[in-house]
Amino acid sequence: MSRTSVPAPQILNSSLPDSDVSSDKTDLFLPVEKALNSYHKSEPEPSPFANLYLFQQEKRKSHRTLRQITNRILQHAWEALCQSHPEDANFLQKRFFDSESMQVVANQLHVSSGYVYVLRKRAIRRLAVVLQTLEKKAKSLQQEVWLQRLGNPSNQQLVGVEEHLAHLLERLYADTPPWIVTLEGVGGIGKTSLADALLRRVIGACPFNDIGWVSVQTERLNSIGRLIPTENNAFDAHAIERALVTQLLPDFPIRPNTEAEQLTNVLEERLKALPHLIVIDNLETVADLTMLMPLLERLSNPTRFLLTSRTALPAMHTHYRFLVPSLAQTHAFTLIRQEAEWSNLPEVAAYTDAQLRPIYKTVGGNPLALRLCVGLAHAQSLTEIQQGFEQMPDPRIETLFRFIYQQAWESLDDLSRQIFLYMPLASSQGDTLALIEQTLSLPKPEIIAGLQTLIEMNLVNVNRSAPDYRYSIHNLTRTFLLNDAINW
Repeated sequence: MSRTSVPAPQILNSSLPDSDVSSDKTDLFLPVEKALNSYHKSEPEPSPFANLYLFQQEKRKSHRTLRQITNRILQHAWEALCQSHPEDANFLQKRFFDSESMQVVANQLHVSSGYVYVLRKRAIRRLAVVLQTLEKKAKSLQQEVWLQRLGNPSNQQLVGVEEHLAHLLERLYADTPPWIVTLEGVGGIGKTSLADALLRRVIGACPFNDIGWVSVQTERLNSIGRLIPTENNAFDAHAIERALVTQLLPDFPIRPNTEAEQLTNVLEERLKALPHLIVIDNLETVADLTMLMPLLERLSNPTRFLLTSRTALPAMHTHYRFLVPSLAQTHAFTLIRQEAEWSNLPEVAAYTDAQLRPIYKTVGGNPLALRLCVGLAHAQSLTEIQQGFEQMPDPRIETLFRFIYQQAWESLDDLSRQIFLYMPLASSQGDTLALIEQTLSLPKPEIIAGLQTLIEMNLVNVNRSAPDYRYSIHNLTRTFLLNDAINW
C-alpha cells in the first residue's frame, strides 16, 4: 500500500466512532485480523470478508480476484482510519502493509516490545469498527435503492400472512432447487402484496447480491372500485429482459437494435455468477409466456425468481407453486376493521362478528373485495353493499368482477364454462369428481379436462386432504357466478 495520503471514501463523510479499545466490540475483529495477516499471501479461499455486503458489491462491480477484492476493502477502511486515528493507521501500514516485524515497529514507535501488542490489538479493533461502519452504510444505501424499485408498499399492514411469509422465506433462503417460486391465485387475492412483503423482509436481511422487481401489470383497481392504468406498456419476454438489464446493469449500453440474445448473455453472466432475487409481477399479462419461462430457467441457479400470476404457468422443468389462499373469516374481519379505522369509519370498525359475517359469506376472504366493501361503506350500509353483490350490482362492483374474472372467463371454452357454472352448487367442503359427474351427466374424461383448465386458471380450489379430491370455489367466485357470469 502506498504511503501517499488518499482521500477517504465518500461513504464515510460523517465522523467515525471514536471507540475505546476496552469497551468497543465488533464481530469483524477476527476477519480483519485474518485479512491483514494474509495481505501479501496468495489467493485465500474463502475470503474472510466473503459474508460482507461490501465484498459482494465489489465482486459484482469488477473482475478482480478474491485477494484483490479483500485488499481493496482493507484499503478503503484504512483510508478512513487515517482521518479518524492516524496513529493506528500508521501502525497498520508499518506492520502489515510494509511487513515490518513487531520488534522493528516497536523501535520505530519508541514503545516497549510488550506494549506494541497493545497497539496492534487497538489498531485492528479500530479498523474493524471502521469497516463495520462502512458495511452498514453500504447496506443502507443499497437497501434504499431496492426499496425504490418496489415503490410504495401496497398495504401498510398485511393481515393473515405471517405463516405464508415464514414458509416462503424459508424456500427463498434455501440453497437448493427449485429456483423459481410462483405465487398464484385469482385477482385481488393478495399475490403482489405478499411478494412485496417478502421482498421487504429479504431487503432487511440482505442475503442476496442484488434484487430486481419488474411489474407487468397494466391496470389496478383502487379501493373505491375505479380502474387505474399503470405506467406499464404491454410486456413480452424481450421487454422483460431489457427492463432487468436496465435495472441490474445500468452501465450496459442498450440501443434500439440491441439483440435479445445479447441481453440474455449479459444477464446470464451476471445472474449465474452472483445470487440475485428477481420478482416479475402479474405474469398473466405477458403474451409469450412459452418463450419467457425457458428463458427464466436458463437464468436461474443460483439466482431465484419469484413470479406472481393469476394462472398456472406453462410447464417448466421444476418450480415451486404456492397458491395464495383467501383470508380466513377471523383475518377478514380484522382487515375490514383495520381498513375502516384508516378510512375514518368508526361505526364499521365497531361492527361485531355477527354483523360482519353476512358480507364475508358473500365476498369471502378476497382482500381486494373486502377493501372495496369498506370503500363503498362511506355511502352505503354493509347490508346494502351485500345486496348490491347479490342482486343489483353497483357499477363499481361490476368493475371488480371484470377486473378479477373477465380475462379468465373469456379464455374458457364451452365445456369449462359449463363445469364452472356448476360450481356454485358444490358444498363449502367441495364436491367429489363422482358427484360432479353424476350431476352434469358428462363423460368423466371431459369433466377431468374441464376441471384441469379451471384449476390451472385458479378458479377452482382442490382439497387434497381427503381420500377423494374435492373441488370448490371461493365465496366471491360463487357470488360472481350466480350474478354477473349469467349475464356474460
